[in-house]
Amino acid sequence: MGWKGIGCRGFSGMWGAAQADGASSLTAQSKNGGEMSKQIERVMGRMVIGVGLVAFGLGGPVFSPVNVAYAEEKKEEKKEAPPAAAAKPAPPAVAKPAPPPPPPVKTGPTIFDLDPFLVNLADTAETRFAKITIKLESRTPDFSQSMDEHIHQVRDSLLLLISSKRYSDIRTVEGKLELRDNIVERVNAIVGEGKATAAYFTDFVVQ
Repeated sequence: MGWKGIGCRGFSGMWGAAQADGASSLTAQSKNGGEMSKQIERVMGRMVIGVGLVAFGLGGPVFSPVNVAYAEEKKEEKKEAPPAAAAKPAPPAVAKPAPPPPPPVKTGPTIFDLDPFLVNLADTAETRFAKITIKLESRTPDFSQSMDEHIHQVRDSLLLLISSKRYSDIRTVEGKLELRDNIVERVNAIVGEGKATAAYFTDFVVQ
C-alpha cells in the first residue's frame, strides 16, 4: 500500500502497535532501569517516525477520504462556474440634427397674373381688336386672396374698359399709360382701395 493509501485507520494501527510493543518491552525490562530508558527511547523514536511518515509522507499533506472528496468537489465547482460576462460598452451618443430654419418671410410685392384679354375696340370705321396680357402688383399680403374671390368681377370690369377704347386712344405711349392707370382704379374699386398699386402689360397687340 502506498503512502497515499494510509488514512486515519493506518495511523491508528501503527499507533496501537507502537503502544503494545512499548508496553511489552516495559514489562520485560522493569528490573533493569538502564535498559528501560533505552527501550522507552526506541518506542518514542518509532512513534515519532510513524507520525512523521503519515503526516508528511512524500512531502504532501495527510490524505483522507474526506479531504480527497472535498478537493474533487472544489475542482468540479471551478469547472462548472461560467465565466463572468464582459460588460458591453455603452453605445455612443448620437446628436440629433438641428431642425431646418423657418422659411424666410416674404416682404416683396405680390404679383397677380391675369389671363390674356382679347376684345374688339370701339372703332366703327373698321373692325379692330386688342390682345392684352396684364400683371397686377400689390403690397398687401391678402391681395391674391382678394383677387381670387373677385376674379369674375375684375375681368368683367376690365373687358368693358378695354373695349371702350378706340385704336387712336391706345396706339401711343401716353394712351397706354392712361389705360394702365384706369385698370388700377377699376381693380381697387372691386377688391379694396389701395390694394392694387400698379398694372404692367406683358403683351399688347392691336390690329
